[in-house]
Amino acid sequence: MQKRALQFCFGFGFTVAVLLSPATFAEVCTDPPSVSGVDAFCGIDAPEDIVLFQDQLLIISSMAPAKHLFGFALASEVVAPIETRLEAVTQGQNWGDTTCNLPKEILSHDLDLSRRVSGEWQLLVVNHHERESIEYFEASAGDNDATRLHWRGCVMAAENAQFNDVAGLPDGGFIATDPITASMQLPRMLLGSVGMNSGRVYRWRPQAGYSAIPHTEGAYPNGITLSGDGQSFYLNVYLGGEVREHDLETGEVLNRVAVKKPDNSTLTADGTLLVASHDASLYALLKAITSEAGERNSIAFEIVEVDLQSFEVSVRYRSEGEELGGGTVAMPVGNDLYIGAFKGDRFIRVR
Repeated sequence: MQKRALQFCFGFGFTVAVLLSPATFAEVCTDPPSVSGVDAFCGIDAPEDIVLFQDQLLIISSMAPAKHLFGFALASEVVAPIETRLEAVTQGQNWGDTTCNLPKEILSHDLDLSRRVSGEWQLLVVNHHERESIEYFEASAGDNDATRLHWRGCVMAAENAQFNDVAGLPDGGFIATDPITASMQLPRMLLGSVGMNSGRVYRWRPQAGYSAIPHTEGAYPNGITLSGDGQSFYLNVYLGGEVREHDLETGEVLNRVAVKKPDNSTLTADGTLLVASHDASLYALLKAITSEAGERNSIAFEIVEVDLQSFEVSVRYRSEGEELGGGTVAMPVGNDLYIGAFKGDRFIRVR
């Protein structure tokens, strides 16, 4: 899903420590799901995206105003908000555009965690707080079960773009989806609803800046994931109802498969793609989008598995919206799935 933000810049850099202690334990869900094999964890409004760091911590975004990132320790099952401390970025340590300054706060949308060529763990965050930007963080393990995120710079969104999802590239750049241009949003949304092109994918290179990737136009491009070999990427065309594989350099469509309203994707260790798919009318989705961040909805969804060799689709999990409405991402941990949503007060674990 997408949210409008204004542009605004600040100076300095900052270090973030996810403090996982009983004192920061989030509230227990007062109405746990009655569905067998499903656990719910509350305390995060609109937990839109989830990434796994070093098999120990889930880093979770929140599309609620004035919220930052959250951490979920798998061992202790503790949810903690991210604490921030200002700290200047040292010379030569800025991974983004040196003209882009620190945001005042983070209203996080989608995330991407990858390893840089130099070995550091890089977390990219789509930020909508008072501006449209991609924030760079270095993730590292700290003492006392604290995972630290050191701010390493940012890049303002492409002109007139509103980014949804992002994927880091080996050259230090990234690719990002622009579902609908910042101007003329309603007309473009209406075009997308009837299957016409409303957005595209941009690539940002550290030395060259932005360029639109050819052949990526579609009806609300949403989730984006880099392939395992880094030669292609998977694009979820939400209102177009398909998942496509594109060549990274040429943009050429290599594969495509029909998936109903695909949101975010996760590339698994065994080489499949887990895609969150919504089963709802456009009216129901718009009603949910315009609700408060922590308000739950009953939008049915599926987590589908795309075999990247055959590009065949199978359903791994389906929800009628009772335990969680509008699931946006599925992060596998062992045999479990951790699923977030674009609205609501919880994320769930499916065993």
